[in-house]
Amino acid sequence: MKQVVIATLLAQLAAAGAYADDRSTNVRMKTSGDSLATTINLQDGTITDEEKLAGDGTLGAFSYHGLRADGDVTPSPTCGTPLFVTVATGTGVFRFDDGSLLVVNITGGGLCIDLAAQMAQLTENYAIASGTGRFEHASGNLTFVGSIAPVVFNAAGNPQLLTIVGKFEGTVTGIGHRGDQ
Repeated sequence: MKQVVIATLLAQLAAAGAYADDRSTNVRMKTSGDSLATTINLQDGTITDEEKLAGDGTLGAFSYHGLRADGDVTPSPTCGTPLFVTVATGTGVFRFDDGSLLVVNITGGGLCIDLAAQMAQLTENYAIASGTGRFEHASGNLTFVGSIAPVVFNAAGNPQLLTIVGKFEGTVTGIGHRGDQ
């Protein structure tokens, strides 16, 4: 009887340990895609953009679908460009090829806009909110750094559709193994 209890306990501990890895994983993922201004209102006084990206990296091939609310244009506090826009809020979902999802919330960021070059440098900071599959117990933070360039302008002269190229980097803990799903 004692051996059965010990064997059961060991099996449960092994199963729990096999699913969620408590070690930190340094993440680096290259990506590209587009951003489209929407009529969605995530926060008063902002403009919301829908981002659709795809890429590959440390965690495997993925797609990303997110919403980002940009605040007012102000003189640049930290950029070498003339204009700065604060990233006010947002959220997104990474979908990996194995079907696992990773949900993130934007915790800050900004756009350094160079009107003469018709480009902007975008930084978005994320906290992991939840996940499914191998990311069911994940936590951590990611940062996106990339370049944005307009493709088409709307009737008011504002960028409507933009390209995005960049990378996500950060640290994630609690990633399960692909075979554990």
